[in-house]
Amino acid sequence: MNWFKQHLNWTYLLSLVFAFFMAIIVGIISGLASFILVDKSDPLYGLHTYLDESYTRLWSVTDVPDLDNLPWSASDSAGWQTATLTAYLENRGRNTLEVSILATKDPRFARPGFSVSSDVVVLKPNERGPIVLRISQNPSVQSGLSPDVGWEMIYYQVQPVPEFGNDVELPVWITIMAILVGSAAWVLHQKGRSYGWLLLSLSGIGIIIILCLENRRLMSGLE
Repeated sequence: MNWFKQHLNWTYLLSLVFAFFMAIIVGIISGLASFILVDKSDPLYGLHTYLDESYTRLWSVTDVPDLDNLPWSASDSAGWQTATLTAYLENRGRNTLEVSILATKDPRFARPGFSVSSDVVVLKPNERGPIVLRISQNPSVQSGLSPDVGWEMIYYQVQPVPEFGNDVELPVWITIMAILVGSAAWVLHQKGRSYGWLLLSLSGIGIIIILCLENRRLMSGLE
């Protein structure tokens, strides 16, 4: 302990380096978990979509919603109509999924006169839930396009969320923050400085300031 007290700045730097390497290790493990734990054999990661609340009518190529019969609103001044469609999701995969709806996977290929959006729905494995599609169309714009499409333009954006991070990463990050703040507090105490400097301990300039602070206890001992 005497060496650490005699070399306060080196002790502080070593604690920062240790916390930095812990953060790198957590990031590497998290990345590996994202790669290993996600089942990529299915592009939809086990997501199934149904057209009815009883989850019996599967949304498929041969059974699609009839967009023409949706309760469309009256056209606004620009010719746009809006409607909503509720679909029902079931997560049969092994990962938690974030699901949202877009009109196209790539915005560069968006079809003029047609758009779809939704809120993000989170489904755990074996969980079910509805998703509301907000659909807008402009018949006058679409009339000049060919071919005429509807449900084919509805793209499900599915993002798996590995469960690893929830139970493991948070305690590790708390430990890293405790090391950063605790080591700064210890150094300030040994230097006889106010704990008010802790407010700067998590910033780059704050670390430099703490290293540059004179050791008042050492100075008083020399006097």
